[in-house]
Formats: sequence, structure tokens, C-alpha cells
Amino acid sequence: MRELEELSLSGNRLALLQDSQGQTQVLNDGVTHEIDVAQVFSSLKTLVVNDMDLDWKALEMLLGAFSKVNNWIMLNNRMNDKALLEAIAIERLQNIKYFNLENNGVESMESIHYLGEIKGLERLTLKNNRLEEVGVIPSGTFQNLTWLSIEENRFTHCRVITQLLQFPLLEKLYIRKNPIEQVNG
Repeated sequence: MRELEELSLSGNRLALLQDSQGQTQVLNDGVTHEIDVAQVFSSLKTLVVNDMDLDWKALEMLLGAFSKVNNWIMLNNRMNDKALLEAIAIERLQNIKYFNLENNGVESMESIHYLGEIKGLERLTLKNNRLEEVGVIPSGTFQNLTWLSIEENRFTHCRVITQLLQFPLLEKLYIRKNPIEQVNG
């Protein structure tokens, strides 16, 4: 499996544990399986963990096991923004190039601004969450972001476009199905 580049664990209910040496163990049906995930999946670039009832603390555990993964696809979990800032040190996220957090109930762009500190982040999907405002974007964040999807959220004002154009390398912006008001000029 060392040549495996993409792995989907979607829909499973695996419990991840770490032993005292930092090795990740997988608990499934009450049985613990010791797996050196970093070695077994050494060439893995994309991890798909949709519909697994994960939260940010589970992501931190996964980061320990899959530290070389660049593309994280995490649809339909419990990645609520309240726990993001306190759960994960930004240094642990630095390998991420693509983050898909579609349909996770994210309500605050504050936590998303935190993700902007990931130096290599190029693509970010925030589709179908509960975002309403961009707010003030901290200077120096999202420096390498080229692709952003904020479709199917709750943005109502067209200023969202000008706010997001502050990202210096942004080439593609998807904002369809937001209740953006018509601006009469």
C-alpha cells in the first residue's frame, strides 16, 4: 500500500487512539489494531473522511497519523468553528494544500482566518456552511490561496467579493447560491 495516493475512509466510525510513544492505533468494534500509519501510507496525498462524525480534536489525531497528507476532504462532519482555535497548533497544519470543509456547520469566518495562516494552502472549500460575513481579514493570511468556494452559505452583501479579492493569488472564486442582495447603482 505504499504506492497508495488517495484513501477514503468515509462513512466509517473508527476511533483513533495514541499510545505513549505517539503511535496511532485504530479501534474498530472494540478491537484495537496497531498500525504504523505513517509507514503503511507513506505515499498518501489525499485523505477523504466524509460522514464520520469527526470534530477538530479528531483531526488533530489524524494529523499525527497522516502528517504527509496534503489534501483533506472532510465533508459532513462536526468541524464546528468554536473548537478550531483551541484544538490545533497551526504548525501541525502546514502540509495542507487543499482543505474541503463542506457542510460542517461552520458559522464564523474567525476560524477560517486561522486557516489562512497555513502557508501552503492553495484551495479551500467552505460550501454549504452557515457563513454570513467575511469580516476583517488579518494581514498576511491566505497568501497562496488560488481557489475558494463559499457557495451555498448566507452571505447577503456583495462586499464579500471585494473583501475576498484581498487574497493576493486568488484566481477562482465560487459564490453561487448565496442570498446576495442586488446592488442598485
